[in-house]
Amino acid sequence: MNVKKERTSQYSVFEDRMSAEYPTSSLMIVDIMLTELCNRTCDFCPRAVDYPNLNLHMDLDLFSKICDDLSDVYYQNRVLLCGFGENLLYKNIYEAIQILRSKLPYNEYLQIVTNGDRLTKDIILKLYESGLNRIYVSCYDGIEQVEHFQSLFDELNIDNNNYYFMHYYKPPEENYGFVHYSNRGGKLFNDTSYLNRGCNSPFYAMQINWDGKVLLCSHDWTKSVVCGDLKTEYLKNIWLHSPQYKQYRSMLINKRDVGPCNKCNVVGTLYGDKSRELLHNA
Repeated sequence: MNVKKERTSQYSVFEDRMSAEYPTSSLMIVDIMLTELCNRTCDFCPRAVDYPNLNLHMDLDLFSKICDDLSDVYYQNRVLLCGFGENLLYKNIYEAIQILRSKLPYNEYLQIVTNGDRLTKDIILKLYESGLNRIYVSCYDGIEQVEHFQSLFDELNIDNNNYYFMHYYKPPEENYGFVHYSNRGGKLFNDTSYLNRGCNSPFYAMQINWDGKVLLCSHDWTKSVVCGDLKTEYLKNIWLHSPQYKQYRSMLINKRDVGPCNKCNVVGTLYGDKSRELLHNA
């Protein structure tokens, strides 16, 4: 199963239970950045250009508050520990997952993305024991790396529904293995070919920075648009009433003429049509 099909298989479940009566059901993925640190510098990442590697981490009390906010809306969809860093470098990773699981005991989509450099059998087991449902491993070094991780999960008898390997070792002419090679809001290279196309990202996905700021999009590595601050605001209120979200959603129905979107080449309509329809008509 390729990445697009893998995501669609999850999002179709979320779309089936969307309801205009509960507009927060439009939110299909909450992507949380626990740390700004990363131990790699990949060609297709802004860290290879001018993105600093900062020793900044989310406070556990703030993380707990975010989980409370998700619990308050009975959030059932994806919680992805990812962001712009390598979350296995977060020293409180197991405690964070335990908090997440305790606040959302019913949720079947608690997930993490890792480059796998710190992944051992003991760590894999501890991640699941802490409460994760699925581990995504981004494999950058070749098919041999995929085979190595496959052997780890096989030895532990982990069900293949509980992990997924992303083959990001492909050559540049194959977009490194990505569904679409994003220019990260213009930080990597210029491409304005999508200016006259809409984007669903802020209709279905929330990106949370390490400091609790809600960013417009996971592709905006400049962090130029902040839609709210979870230190002082409730997640539900930000998602439904943030002036910044409303401004950009209105524009992104059919065009991208305001920054950072006017520099972004991401194909933003692969997912989220139903979320856009729900919020646009709310």
